[in-house]
Amino acid sequence: MLFYVALFVLYLLIGLLDLAKPDRQAKLFFLTIGILLFIGLAGLRWNTGTDWNSYEGFFHRSVDLNVVEPEHLEIGFTWFNHIIRLFMDNYTVILLISAVVIVGLKGVYLARFALYPLMGMFLYYCYFYGDMFFVRQGLAISMLLVSTKYIESRQFVKFLLIVAFATLFHSTAITFIPAYFIYKFRFSNNVLIGALVFGIVLALVHFDSFMLKAFAPLAGFNANLADKASKYLENGSDLDQSGVTGYMSLVLGIFKRAIILPFFFIYRKKGEATVPYYNGLLNLVVWGNFLYFATGNILPLQRVTTYYYFYEISLLVVIIRILWNKKAKLFMYCSFLVLFGLFKFIYGLQGYKDLYVPYYSIFSTNINRTY
Repeated sequence: MLFYVALFVLYLLIGLLDLAKPDRQAKLFFLTIGILLFIGLAGLRWNTGTDWNSYEGFFHRSVDLNVVEPEHLEIGFTWFNHIIRLFMDNYTVILLISAVVIVGLKGVYLARFALYPLMGMFLYYCYFYGDMFFVRQGLAISMLLVSTKYIESRQFVKFLLIVAFATLFHSTAITFIPAYFIYKFRFSNNVLIGALVFGIVLALVHFDSFMLKAFAPLAGFNANLADKASKYLENGSDLDQSGVTGYMSLVLGIFKRAIILPFFFIYRKKGEATVPYYNGLLNLVVWGNFLYFATGNILPLQRVTTYYYFYEISLLVVIIRILWNKKAKLFMYCSFLVLFGLFKFIYGLQGYKDLYVPYYSIFSTNINRTY
């Protein structure tokens, strides 16, 4: 646990350098160092993180495509494992390559869509632990983040190609297509808040369960989707990583979002005057949260919302610029960010504590963790 706390302090100190107004080159230097550390920790871990045995076993089995075909994992992910496995039987190699892609692309995103990339990197650790414990969806998420620049510049073909490629690694990436169209609209705050309330109402009437039952018979064209739909219907309202039911998870989700979403609405006009992407990213954040609420009864379905979480980081750091000349408010807001980050850090770690603590690497001895 102390190891993760030390990383929290380290990335907080790096993040605070943004408040010292370093030049662009200095920011990119520290961002690169922080991203490289994340890549090293993610790629060199051993027996640490969720689904470790499943992914490690799949990698070794992927040498024979006939053996892994019945597992119905996406073709891109399967061939990615297969090609690397043909050349070497070393799971660390694929972890390192995946980490370079997943974490590296998020670093590229932060450099472009975070006014304060070092503070953004600190929040990246708080939200996602720097992707140290990534699973295959992490590949799709990072690819889709890169597509943000094509959403902003309205280049639909390039955007669609990235979505199609990401879908080869995680089928849920296909659900990101509406982001392109949602981004360009300027809805009033009342409409956006109404969408969030409507999402909660859909959860209360179990609309997600109804839609999944209707979709399941149509998923036969894709064995992977059909298999997932069947499992989700069978499991129903599962437990989340903290061991709480779907209903309690929904209540906690409302509470957590009530902490930060008001900031995005309060500072919206100034945010739009500060960066050109504020309105578009706000739309995507709200859409992601609408999906989160609307899928609240079948927790595995909420994976479709993870493609939108990272955009919250971009909006959170924009508010630093808005408050820059109001030192008292700036101090209070930055203090809030640190406390909010600490809350996210602790909450996420507790959910998987037995899988994350202690951190083991390929250099560790006496590794003692069972799944």
